[in-house]
Formats: sequence, structure tokens, C-alpha cells
Amino acid sequence: MKNLMLILAFACAASLNASALVDRYYAGKKEEDICKDFLKKLPESMKAWLNTKNAPRATLTVNKIKVYAELCEVQGKGEANIWGELVKKSWYLNTAGALWALNDAANTRFRIKNTDIPVADVANWFDGRRDEPAVLVALCVWLAKNNELTLANQRLTELANEKADLRPDIEAWLCEKYKWTPPEGGLRIRGVREFLTGQGTGLLLTEDATKEYLVKLDAKAKEALANLIAARGDAEGEFGARKQAPKERLDELLIRCDRFAEAFRDTATVENADEMKKLEKLRAGIAADLELAKSIGDTAEANIERDAELAAKDFAKLVKADPMNPNWRQKQAYAYYRDGELRVDGACRNPKSMKLAADLYGPLCKEYPLNGNLFTFAGACYYATGEKDTAKKYLERAVTLSEAESSDREFAERLLKQLK
Repeated sequence: MKNLMLILAFACAASLNASALVDRYYAGKKEEDICKDFLKKLPESMKAWLNTKNAPRATLTVNKIKVYAELCEVQGKGEANIWGELVKKSWYLNTAGALWALNDAANTRFRIKNTDIPVADVANWFDGRRDEPAVLVALCVWLAKNNELTLANQRLTELANEKADLRPDIEAWLCEKYKWTPPEGGLRIRGVREFLTGQGTGLLLTEDATKEYLVKLDAKAKEALANLIAARGDAEGEFGARKQAPKERLDELLIRCDRFAEAFRDTATVENADEMKKLEKLRAGIAADLELAKSIGDTAEANIERDAELAAKDFAKLVKADPMNPNWRQKQAYAYYRDGELRVDGACRNPKSMKLAADLYGPLCKEYPLNGNLFTFAGACYYATGEKDTAKKYLERAVTLSEAESSDREFAERLLKQLK
């Protein structure tokens, strides 16, 4: 009987401890009510982010189509708000990814309910190192209710690092949600590095949960290594003339090779010497290709002034060798434009090169519809080849996109005047 009383006392203490985190800020409230309050107060945070020009972004479903979007306006009580489609404006020079901005085309704004925003996207708007504990606790209760306990763990791990006095209550809450037996020495923080983005975070885990985590992480490691090898394309043969070109930017593939060991540390794959030799061989080949690309690119840049056609051919080789890198496509287009040699009277020295430049600038403008520089040169190319209506369309767009008094805008405006 005495032992039973001790067990019951321990169970009650554990139960009280598990609820301590929530009770600190929401004593007496049911989780369902905390979730409702979180959604009710979410518009306040959304307004605050808009005011700091750090507008929330999310991947939304609009008319059954996935759209990457940014919050534009919080309306009324904020239960449904105005979002705008994001499109690419420019690219990064040394890694994959793009600078995104709001599309200024018609029909690219839409009204979205907060409840229709993906839960994971909402979770990423918050930061356990920045936001108030009460807000974060409500967020994590809501995340747990929506089966996103891993994201709740990440935010609470960040909070535990900032507020050490909250850690015992955070650990108790996580143990209850995961149905873990609280370990004698407490939970351990497992550092996490996202393989694709490089973003770092952490998770509070038991020893057994860490083992389970590593098993799942190892499966991802095997898949990631296979994907890296496949994305690299052919490693043998003449650079720029291989049958299978890379499916991703070479510089990004190198970054991922360098990130692999940290992102998948302690997994069986990383601890397997043969698997790591595959990674090392892959990395060495990519690094060698990038060195060669740099050498060819530097030579081509130097040649633009004295032999633009030769420079364009060198950039064409780089486009074939690294086709997912927009740097090379833009430089090839510009080299052909320079070889075409636009004259004051609107004619050009080499119409063939100018047409090749136009054919390259056109697709780039579609891919980066907010890039004024690309539209300026596309318009100039069509102007030189005599396609006046097409030139006018591109040049007018260039004027709209380019900053006042910029060289691109002045050039586009001058050509438009000559068109009239």
C-alpha cells in the first residue's frame, strides 16, 4: 500500500510538472482555448512584422496551384488577409536561390484565411530567441495540436537556450507530449543543420529518441548522397561537352558537399569510410570544375572588350557545363550584345550576334520578371534587330522596373525616344 501511494504521488508530481510550462502563462485554460487565442492574436504579430518590413512568407494553395507568397495587408480582425505572389528579381552570385519580390502583374493578390496557411510556415515566422515566452508557448501548444511536435520542439529548444529557468518545465512538457519517461539527467540538446538551407536549430531529446532520430537521419543521408551524385551529372569528358550536364548549380553542389558531414553527423553513412570516399571524390571533381569555370570565365570577361564573339563562345561553354547557373547565361547574352555593337542610329554591326543575344535575354526576362537590367538589354537587342514593337514592350517594362536616374533607365528611355 505504501509503494502504491509513492507511485501515485510520483505520477501526480510528474503530471503537475508537465503542465507547469503552460500554467505559467495560461493557468486554468484548456489547450483548445489556447489554440483559439493563438489564432485570434496571430494578426497582431502579422501587423508588427509588416511594420518592420519583415513580412511573413508562405507557400499557399491558390486555385489548386502552389504559390510562394508574401503578406501584403492585414484586414479587419485579421482572420483573412491579402497576400501577393512572389517572383524572382535576381539571383545570388555564389550559391543557388533567388532574391524574390512581389509580382506587380494583375491578378497576383489574393485573400487567404490564416487557417489555410501551412502550419509549418507559420512556425517558421517565430523565433525562440526573439519572441515572448507566452507567445511561443501558445504557438507550441497549437503546433502540437496540429501534429507538428518537431517544430514545437525546435522553438522550445531555442527558448530553453535563452531562458534557462524555463528548461525544466519545457522538458517536462515535451516528455508528456512525446510520451517519454523523463530521464534522470534531463533531455539533451541535439544540434540540427538543415542540409538544403544550412539553417541551424536544435532538438531536446532523450537518449532513445536520439537513436531513433539518427536512424531516420541516416535514411535521409543515403538519399541526399545519391541525389548529390545524380545532380552532378557526368564527371568525365571535356568540360562543357559532357553528355549529362549538372541538374543543379555547381557552386551549390559544392556547398552541399561541404555541409554534408555536419548535417548528417553521427549517422552510419557519415561514419562509413567508403561512403565518405564517394563524397570526397564527388567534391574534388566539382571543385576542379569550378576552378576551370573560373579560369574560363575570367578569360572571357577579359575578352569582351577585344573579342566579344570569342567571349560569348567561352560563356556558351560555361552554360553547357553549368546550365543551372544564370550568371553564365546573362554573361553570354551580354557578350553577344557587345559583339552585335549597337550604333547611335539604331542599327548594329552584327545582326546575327544581336539576335543570339535577344534569344538569350528573352527567357531570362521570363525567369526574372522584375529585373530591370535584363529588360533593358532585351529591349536594346530587339531594337537593333528591327523588332520595334517587341523592343518597345521590353523597354517600357525596363523603365517601370529600373530606379530613377539609374543608367539602365536612362538607356531605356533614350532608346524609347528614338523609337518614336
